[in-house]
Amino acid sequence: MKLVGYTSSRPFGGFVMPVPAQNSCLREYSVKFEATYKLPQLEHKYKNCYMQLFTSLNFLKKNDGIVMYSLLMMPKKNKLKTFFKILKNKNNSVHFVLENFFCKTINEFEEKLISYEIKELVISRKILKSKFKNI
Repeated sequence: MKLVGYTSSRPFGGFVMPVPAQNSCLREYSVKFEATYKLPQLEHKYKNCYMQLFTSLNFLKKNDGIVMYSLLMMPKKNKLKTFFKILKNKNNSVHFVLENFFCKTINEFEEKLISYEIKELVISRKILKSKFKNI
């Protein structure tokens, strides 16, 4: 199996992970799965731009995958649906190092994403509660 890396210099999940650190993590993850790791092309910094992600996806061979640091780097809404439609048609997978998780369908992805959204709501509630407590 070959895993093609995907990196971005844009913030995700409230922080920015340096690209060299992302590459190191992606390489180690690939070794763990005994996969050949292909270095990524850096995604453009423009908001909502996923040109390199889709280019990598379109060049994947059957049973290969894309590996990225976090599922929070994925596109939203229609681009997400398009991504998973292509992924499924080509029998590929997408891997997420931080979450130690991989998937082949949008349903698997959304199940994992829901846990992050719930966690963010709980944290936001705690922050709001503490701010109003001090007023």
